[in-house]
Amino acid sequence: MQTSTFSDPMYLTRILAAAGLGAALMAGAVVSGDSDLGAPLRSALAALLILPFALIYPLVWRWHRRVDEMLQMVHLRACVFSVCTSASLFGAAGVLQACGLIGPLHAFLGFISVVATWSLGLMLADRSQH
Repeated sequence: MQTSTFSDPMYLTRILAAAGLGAALMAGAVVSGDSDLGAPLRSALAALLILPFALIYPLVWRWHRRVDEMLQMVHLRACVFSVCTSASLFGAAGVLQACGLIGPLHAFLGFISVVATWSLGLMLADRSQH
């Protein structure tokens, strides 16, 4: 079992690499949406851009099974924080949209919200362990 903490430089490098990949994928999706690519090429590009997102769950789950119980608990707390906070944010946004106070929100905002609240949850949960 891995016993490193979230302050491990290798862990932080992986997180930053994943964030960079996510940003590149979102940028690629936006650029391809604005381009004059044909439908088959656009579909192939979309499938290529979606694949890394589909790998998030198996990769995180694999990491989660390999770490010690303390890190599993920190990760669980961060996930609970992220789900509750994201649900609250999107519930409030839904009410504001239904009342006509804001327009539709881009789906990437949901992705960014979940990742940001999960990251904040990791920092808060790890801080409480030390």
